[in-house]
Amino acid sequence: MEEKFSQQKLAWLLWIIFTIGICILITATGNSHTVSLNYWLAGNHWLQGKPLYSLKGAGFIYFPQSAILYTPLALLPFALSEICWRVISLAVFALGLNCFASMLKHSAFNQVRIGTSYQYIKSQGFFFLLLTIITLPLAFSSARNGQMHLVLCGMLLGALYKFSLRQWWKSAGLLLIAFALKPTAIVLLLMLGALYWAMGWRLFVGLLALVLLPFFTQSSSYVWHQYTNSIMSFQMTVEGGSYGNWAQVFNALSQFGLVMSQNLQTVIRLILAVGIFCLGYLIKRRYSLNEVALWIFVLSICYLLLFNPRTESNGYFMLAPAIGFIMSRAIVRKQYLLVSSLVLYLVLTFLGYYITRALTPGHPAWLDPLLGSLFFVLVLIEIFKMLFQKKFFLATNSLSP
Repeated sequence: MEEKFSQQKLAWLLWIIFTIGICILITATGNSHTVSLNYWLAGNHWLQGKPLYSLKGAGFIYFPQSAILYTPLALLPFALSEICWRVISLAVFALGLNCFASMLKHSAFNQVRIGTSYQYIKSQGFFFLLLTIITLPLAFSSARNGQMHLVLCGMLLGALYKFSLRQWWKSAGLLLIAFALKPTAIVLLLMLGALYWAMGWRLFVGLLALVLLPFFTQSSSYVWHQYTNSIMSFQMTVEGGSYGNWAQVFNALSQFGLVMSQNLQTVIRLILAVGIFCLGYLIKRRYSLNEVALWIFVLSICYLLLFNPRTESNGYFMLAPAIGFIMSRAIVRKQYLLVSSLVLYLVLTFLGYYITRALTPGHPAWLDPLLGSLFFVLVLIEIFKMLFQKKFFLATNSLSP
């Protein structure tokens, strides 16, 4: 037990050291690497009744609710809010990752039957330490820049953990907060809401409450004006994702000469969304809530990063928990070739900026979606293998005397 506890403690120590290092770095470098100024300004603008959106495709691009949730930090001096935001972001993400480690511990691949009972092969501390080692190098840029990705991913992981425990309201609440902070949470929100009625109606009620929330903090005319501008801002954001160095699949393909129209991109996104939903439905029918939560996270985060019009390269650290999941299964099953392949994937991702700068100066956004697509294909292969084996197992059992 002491060894298992020390693994957990070591993981937390790494997170504390990392957080302190990030805080020192941003204090020393000032505003040279930060996007959280946009959140801080949005929070102040909301408090002062000023417009949130520039309508030039830059600055604050999230829902008005995101600005409202940031207002406690907007009341602080910007330099102090920077430190607080990094601490909060990294704490939320680390807590979410620890929840994910608990889900890995209780997953079917980590259990062995001894007599009439089951025992865990690896401890939660082992998985949390593994996830921490995988994640920290990839999360550096987002942590330094103060991006919303960290809080978003932590909230999503926490929501799935509560979902796996059938704590529907807590799961829905975390999902709704994530969605209020950053609209890209919509992928996981729609997946869980469509697959499970217990989540669907709670999320619907929560969304109504979120829509009404701004009216309790500002005048109705001001709120309506911000809602109108937010819709225009989102339209510009989506259109802007069709060009420029955004790290999504279609822009990566365009850098290799394969250019697709925006309409065709939308059709492909919809077809893939339906396909991912169908996979989620099949997994739901055959596996426990814990397994469903793990695989739905992997599917939704792959889809989000690869097909969101404005995915940034440093946002690909959100794949780290998914990679950790696949790697954990491989380690427990002693599939060392797969483990080695994933380690190589992580190394290439970590060095991606330098690789693309050397090979294609001025076009850095192709390697992350390329590697992400390869990982997505690997995930699909693992899912189809799992579903086929499960189907074969059930069929074999049905023929048993």
